[in-house]
Amino acid sequence: MYRITCCILIVFSLFSCKKKEAFEVHGTIKGAEGQVLFLEKNGLDEQTVIDSVILPETGDFTMNLPIHSNPEFYKLRLGKNQIHLVAESDKGVTISASADSMANYIITGSDANVRIRELIRIANQTNSQIRKEKEDFETQQTISKDSLYSVIFYIVKDYKEQVKKIIVEDPKSPVAYFAIFQKLTYNITPFTLSDKEDLKYYGAIATAWNIYHKESLRTKQLHNLVTYGQESIRKENLDKFAEENSIGYIDINLPDKNDKRFSLSSLNGKTILLDFCSYLQLTPYDIIDLRDLYSKNHKKGFEIYQVSFDKDVAYWKKTVENLPWVCVNDSSLSTAITYNVTQLPTNYLINEEGDIIGKDLSLDKVRKFLQVKGEN
Repeated sequence: MYRITCCILIVFSLFSCKKKEAFEVHGTIKGAEGQVLFLEKNGLDEQTVIDSVILPETGDFTMNLPIHSNPEFYKLRLGKNQIHLVAESDKGVTISASADSMANYIITGSDANVRIRELIRIANQTNSQIRKEKEDFETQQTISKDSLYSVIFYIVKDYKEQVKKIIVEDPKSPVAYFAIFQKLTYNITPFTLSDKEDLKYYGAIATAWNIYHKESLRTKQLHNLVTYGQESIRKENLDKFAEENSIGYIDINLPDKNDKRFSLSSLNGKTILLDFCSYLQLTPYDIIDLRDLYSKNHKKGFEIYQVSFDKDVAYWKKTVENLPWVCVNDSSLSTAITYNVTQLPTNYLINEEGDIIGKDLSLDKVRKFLQVKGEN
């Protein structure tokens, strides 16, 4: 009897420790008896219905999603009403809503989905403001159309400021990705690739996803979008800053491996390789090549200012503790926005006059430049 009991306990223990294989979506939608609730996947190219259920009188439902290694987006649809979801782990969600006011749904169980709910609340509030202004314009005719557009511009601007805080807080999150692509009423697109400020936020998300969701198709999508609009805007940003500040680069001031702030401008007068990287991606061979480049040229006035985007600062400090060049950490990815970094590694070569003279150069090209410079 003792052996049988032990076997039962072992089996139960193994079963209870088994990792969940589904992201469970369950809850209640009141006032929708007999209506069909659809679960749809929001792919990059199309939306696909993957499950459906006829709601009973109680409104209770349960659906299961596969667990993905990278975030995937879904929505529950009831008629024209919808609830957006992201499946990013084995944490399921519980939803409570009413068929006549699904926009006011309550969701628990997943922090990312709670934050998406908050983002949608902000968007709905903004949409209401825009629609009210347009309705007042059409019924009262007290202002010009240009004045209406100006009012709407500032409403959208306020919305963007709120969304920017969400993006900067955690660019790698599915919430940041969801936020950058949201549209408002009347098909208003708040964030566009043609706006140089907006492109910084696209770039921050693209960089973070390249680190944390490298295999996702959405990472490739982000990279392609940013590359499409990046080059002319990046040059315009840097040229304008150089003209206004009499230097060819935007200064950086970040904590180094000893927790002391070290500015890029403190290296003025030297040839600088400004290197953006993640030590989760660098190989030992990359470090060996950088060591060789640095050791052979440091006494000739060459410096490396290396910005790491690693979130695990303790791991980063341990890894770089014996490196001779300037190593700083930017776990918030703020410089990714400033320098439109959309892939890693990325580098800029800055000459002694403070001008950016190259981007994404191979170390062989940097060596050749330093060799020619040394001969002159």
